[in-house]
This record gives sequence, structure tokens and C-alpha cells, in this order.
Amino acid sequence: MAFNKLAVCERAIGQIVNVGGQKEISILDLAFRVRELARSESPITFTSHYQYMQRRSPSVEKLAHLVEWVPRTPLDNIIDDVLIWQRSLV
Repeated sequence: MAFNKLAVCERAIGQIVNVGGQKEISILDLAFRVRELARSESPITFTSHYQYMQRRSPSVEKLAHLVEWVPRTPLDNIIDDVLIWQRSLV
């Protein structure tokens, strides 16, 4: 939904817009959450080209201003949907 609205919004051209949620989560915590929901025992490692931010505070204020829309789907639901989709490809 957000991508479709942003694609036709002239004010969004050249802008960086967060289309995710507002819940603060580190990449490491996200990796652990994905692994848990996937019921995986895969190791979690960082690659050398990744620049880890200690903290990020996401905001959807710009998204709401540009296209009058904010995300409402909880992170776990999004992860579950992606896992179902990925498993369907195997």
C-alpha cells in the first residue's frame, strides 16, 4: 500500500521514507525474532560490510504526511507472512 501511494506522490520524489513500523528493534533482535518464529537453529552472524547502528528510532511521520497512511501490521505478522511465502517457494 505505502509503495503504491509513494510511487504516485510527486512530493515523495527524492525523499527517504520509512514504510515500516515505529517499534524500535535492533537488527540483532530482529534476527533472533525471525529465527524464533521460523523455528530455526541457524547461526546468526554479521557480515563485514554491514555497518551496525547501535540505535535507530523509526518514524512514520513523513509517510503519514506524504500519503496519509501509516502501517498497522505487527512485526510478527509480517515475519510470519514472509516465512509462509518463502516456504511456498521451496
